[in-house]
Amino acid sequence: APKKPLAAIVAGSKVSTKLTILESLADKVDQLIVGGGIANTFMLAAGLPIGKSLAEPDLVNEAKAVIAAMAARGAEVPIPTDVVTAKTFAADAVATVKKATEVADDDLILDIGPETAAKLAAQLKAAGTIVWNGPVGVFEFDQFAGGTKAIAQAIAESSAFSIAGGGDTVSAVHQFGIADVGIGQKLAQDAAVGLCHALLKTCADAVEIVFAVFAVFLKLAADALVVHYGVGV
Repeated sequence: APKKPLAAIVAGSKVSTKLTILESLADKVDQLIVGGGIANTFMLAAGLPIGKSLAEPDLVNEAKAVIAAMAARGAEVPIPTDVVTAKTFAADAVATVKKATEVADDDLILDIGPETAAKLAAQLKAAGTIVWNGPVGVFEFDQFAGGTKAIAQAIAESSAFSIAGGGDTVSAVHQFGIADVGIGQKLAQDAAVGLCHALLKTCADAVEIVFAVFAVFLKLAADALVVHYGVGV
């Protein structure tokens, strides 16, 4: 079986494009970390304000169901306690860190805040297995890259067996230097079949989870997959 705790990071603009994977992982993982527009929908489900941020209010009930499914197993979907906001979506937008309860009506949430990032990083460093699909903020803009950078560094420093996939995720991997961090760590790009073979040698139970992740990657036409082995694996 996959080494515990098993953490999954699922981020992207819409819950609707990844609802199947979220529902599937809710039955399997110990921590289900959501980011991007997906996190905004989960914040709505938790009763938090999101201003004019990207979200899908019509899927709040589905988000609540995922949270409830995780809670019933003694697991969790960590909801951001602080966020980085701006008034406009632009490379020169002024970033403001706010408590999640204090987001204004005209705010855009463009990243998780430092408190949330530190909490998630600690969980990932303690994880046994990590599946990562999608940056948790607008990492292309430096002022909104802190959350994704913290996630990337935590995964690089973790001894967990980890998988990261999707074009944006691969870009973050290289932007923040995961490929170069950690003696004995291996970062290798591979095709889906090669990844399955690697996982089959590692643990049979992981295959079901990875196949679910593949379904999302293929649906989104992800252009690359990364397999990252932690120290000692």
